[in-house]
Amino acid sequence: MYECVLQDREGNGSIVIYDPRNHLFYGEGIPLPPTPEERAACTEENRPIVVRIGLGQKCNFSCRYCSQAVCREGKVTALPPEELVARIVRFVGTRDVEVIQFWGGEPLVYFEEIRRLHSLFEESGISIIGYFISTNGSLLKGERLQWILDNNIHVGLSYDGPGQELRGKDVLMDPEVWEAVQTLLCKPDSLGFAPVMTAENTRHKDYVDYLTAIINRNDFTIGESRIATIMDETAFKFRVPEADLPDYCRQMFLDLVGGELPQYFLAHKSAHIFACTLGVPPAPGSRCFVSNPYTIAVDMAGKVLTCQNYSADSIDEESGESHCLGDIAGLKPGGPPPLPALSRLIAKQQEKCDGCMVSALCRGGCPFSPSEYEDYNCKAAYHQY
Repeated sequence: MYECVLQDREGNGSIVIYDPRNHLFYGEGIPLPPTPEERAACTEENRPIVVRIGLGQKCNFSCRYCSQAVCREGKVTALPPEELVARIVRFVGTRDVEVIQFWGGEPLVYFEEIRRLHSLFEESGISIIGYFISTNGSLLKGERLQWILDNNIHVGLSYDGPGQELRGKDVLMDPEVWEAVQTLLCKPDSLGFAPVMTAENTRHKDYVDYLTAIINRNDFTIGESRIATIMDETAFKFRVPEADLPDYCRQMFLDLVGGELPQYFLAHKSAHIFACTLGVPPAPGSRCFVSNPYTIAVDMAGKVLTCQNYSADSIDEESGESHCLGDIAGLKPGGPPPLPALSRLIAKQQEKCDGCMVSALCRGGCPFSPSEYEDYNCKAAYHQY
């Protein structure tokens, strides 16, 4: 291992560890490499698993670029919560659960379901490291907020700052939500912001400055900050203009180097990974969780999904592949989840991604994005990474 010091133009330094054997960097916001003993103890059978629960697609917002707009769910006959949890617990087996994530629509529309599922999981006897909710923030108050605080739930707040009008109302103008954000920020690792970059939200420093001015503090963190993946004609109207993509990329790089974006811990991590993967062929499968053998997405009926953004009765129109991968009741306890074929993504990786300098990070982008928007989504992903 080699210890390296990276220094920005203002003289601020950060330490990273370089592993020459595996050609990887570790540092701030990046877990240190496991010890040989830890690596030997972590087998395929006991590696922690992530459980993503799709509660449904009901939502009190109508985001202009919503990826679920192309897939409004049909009727779902939910299992009794006791049965759903029992099936998930059986599948988990003896493994730890790294995190149970609740997704919508807007998850807090399903607050009673979340509260009941959480209670059942806590009583189940399996080891659960944490819980996560992704929310637009509009319902982040009252008993919902108190329950989140009492149970140490991590919140990902989908908030677009200068581009918030494409989502709907500015939730931070609601005094109760503003107070909720302040309260959560006072608890370590309780809240992170997740903006989507659009035609109305094109510079990360502007986003940081906007958010800082509203909440009167800058000690927040920002997780994934991606250019909106275009899934339909409405989202296409609000895309970051193609001509602006190079400047988007250049400006973010300059702001990162200049020390202007300490809140973007994932951006710093991606920069390290990018440097390590130049010239490395992309690994098979998607960049997101859909081809991860340690993540499972399941709906309230116990159906295993390719992605929680799709319903079990959805079909990928271009490949004919179903977004339902079976029932969790039929899976082997402690075994891997079923993985989608991803035939369109594999073909794209073979035909278009060879030689692309960001392919190891992008890995072909969203495996389900429509081919009619593929050219733009590809260019946006290139400049994103």
